[in-house]
Amino acid sequence: PYIHLSRNERLACLRSIAELIGSWDFCRLFADAIDKTSFSGHTPKYPPYEEAFAQVISRFQRFLSSDVAQDKLGLLVQDQNETVSKRLTELMKKFHASGTMWVDIDRIIETPLFVSSALTSLVQIADITAFAIRRFFENQETDLLNKLYHRFNRVGNRLVGMRHYTGPYNRCHCRVCQEH
Repeated sequence: PYIHLSRNERLACLRSIAELIGSWDFCRLFADAIDKTSFSGHTPKYPPYEEAFAQVISRFQRFLSSDVAQDKLGLLVQDQNETVSKRLTELMKKFHASGTMWVDIDRIIETPLFVSSALTSLVQIADITAFAIRRFFENQETDLLNKLYHRFNRVGNRLVGMRHYTGPYNRCHCRVCQEH
């Protein structure tokens, strides 16, 4: 807990952690950002949280199958969330049996391991990464995202570790969409 710190001290702490993440050459990040306004009041075919999960799983699987990862296996560790953990576990079992819409899953071990972010710093790091992404898309704040942006998986110059979904008819010109 850092509630005793001033806002500027908190931001300095977040910047420091984002810089640390950005310095890890061994680190690859994966994310999916969905603009919920793109559904224009229509119910999407798949709930956005599940769609984002399938996207991240597919991108992680492709990375694990690439020459870069040298056929390593991967494990998912996710923040404990009682409202979605059962559904995501069921989805992952389905993905293991029949793949996602884009790829078969054979390099990701088991189903997600759900843990409290208070118990592991890696989930806290994922939370900071998600915070940086959210601030970028919602407020156009680049400070935190710039520090770790280059850690999102790429194939050549193409950004493949992060997607920004804005709907089938909305053309977005953000850096994520331009590099994707």
